[in-house]
Amino acid sequence: MLRSLGIVVGITGMLLAADALSVGQDMLVYLRMDDVAGDIVVDASGNGHDGVVTGAADVVAGKMGSAVSVTVADEVVIADDVGLDGMGELTAEMWVWMEAQQSTGLIEKGRDWGVNMSYLIQPWNDGKIYFGIHETASRAITNPGDFPLSEWYHLAAVFDGGNLRLYIDGELKSEAPSVVDSVPDTEDPIQLGNRFEGRMDDFVLYDRALTVDEIETDMSGAVLAVDSRGKLATLWGQLRR
Repeated sequence: MLRSLGIVVGITGMLLAADALSVGQDMLVYLRMDDVAGDIVVDASGNGHDGVVTGAADVVAGKMGSAVSVTVADEVVIADDVGLDGMGELTAEMWVWMEAQQSTGLIEKGRDWGVNMSYLIQPWNDGKIYFGIHETASRAITNPGDFPLSEWYHLAAVFDGGNLRLYIDGELKSEAPSVVDSVPDTEDPIQLGNRFEGRMDDFVLYDRALTVDEIETDMSGAVLAVDSRGKLATLWGQLRR
């Protein structure tokens, strides 16, 4: 069970212009880690992809508001659904606090290389971070020491249909070509913090490749919404400060 005070922070009223704002176009999932009800981490994107906490995770102080703290026995699971893979582009972002160097599945959907894997963002115990699509030949890997321990850093993994890029705190750390032009479709759930020890805040998944400017905008605590015609609209809120 999730141990917390159970404070649920609503987002009703944050969509300021109903005709113009619809976070469902490019944004697939947004787990703020603030909106927690029992074992459910509410998806603030409005798409209904809530996370389910397994194990005995805690709600603790986060980078912005609250975070979910997990050990190797805990994780947050998002059930498989149409649109969470199979796309031609992808961006996955998260604020991360890592207690120690470890080999773990920070963000993963499927884990069998070349057989049943959509995407995987994974710290290694040699101090590197790995981002893979489909198989081992399609991966971007940071250098050891590119991310700090026991402090917050922002991780963004971007796939544009041809290349994979890893950003840490808005800075490009690794880039590599992809052997596939779309994300493989699997039936696996998205697992956050599988075998991970640390804190997770603000997990966001998009079905397009974000620019550096957009990544920096998300780092600031704001989220870009899109209108019903698929065009970028206005900022729909500083969701927490």
